[in-house]
Amino acid sequence: MNIRTLFLGLAAVLLFTGCATSEHIDYTAFRNNTPHSVLVVVSHSESEEVNAIPSVLSSAALPLSEAGYYVIPVTLANETFKSIGVRKADEIKSIPHSRLKELFGADAVMYLTINEYQTNYVLLDSYFLVSVTAELVDLSTGKTLWKETSEDSNESMISGDIVSDAVGAVVKYGLNELMDVGNYLSVTNSYNLFTPDNSYLTNPILSGPYSPYYRKDKILSK
Repeated sequence: MNIRTLFLGLAAVLLFTGCATSEHIDYTAFRNNTPHSVLVVVSHSESEEVNAIPSVLSSAALPLSEAGYYVIPVTLANETFKSIGVRKADEIKSIPHSRLKELFGADAVMYLTINEYQTNYVLLDSYFLVSVTAELVDLSTGKTLWKETSEDSNESMISGDIVSDAVGAVVKYGLNELMDVGNYLSVTNSYNLFTPDNSYLTNPILSGPYSPYYRKDKILSK
C-alpha cells in the first residue's frame, strides 16, 4: 500500500469532505509555459495554529511530484530562506521573482495561502477544516499560470437524535485531540489540489513534464 492509498483511505474513514472554487480559468499560459521545476512556499497564513504552516508545506511536495514536477526540497528551501534572513511566510511573497530564480534555479513558484486551519464548533458538532489556495507563478515572466482553492474537513451530518449527536460529537472531539487530524487533512487537501484531472476541482492542475500524461489532460479537451 503506497502513501497515497493510505491517506485516501483515512479520508474515507474520517468522512472528509472537500470543495473548490467554481470559476473557470484560461489554461493558455499554463499550457505554453509548463514549468519543469517548482519551488513550493507558504506565502501567507490566516491561521494562528503553530502546526498550520509546516503541515501544509510538508504535505504539498509528494502529490506535486507525482503530478509530474520536480519539487525543490522543502528542507533545502527553508535553510536557504533562513540564510538570507527570511523567517516569516509573509516575507517570502515580497522577494522578487528574479531573486527566487537566482536562489533556487526553479522555473516557477507555488505560493500557498492558508485560509483556514482550525477546529470549528457548530451546535453539538465539531470539525477540523483546512482550506488552502495554491497559485503557480512563472519566475521568468511573473505570470500566474494556475490558481485554485480547495478545502477539506472531517465534518459530519447532524442526525437529529440529540443523544446520538452528543455522543458522536464527544467521540470526534476526542479524535481531533488525540490524532493530528489537521495533518491528515493537509495531505488529503494537497492531493486534491495537485492531482491532475481531479473531478472535484473546477480547475485541476495540469500534468507536469515528468508525467506520462503530460499534454494529455482531459481538462484541455473541454
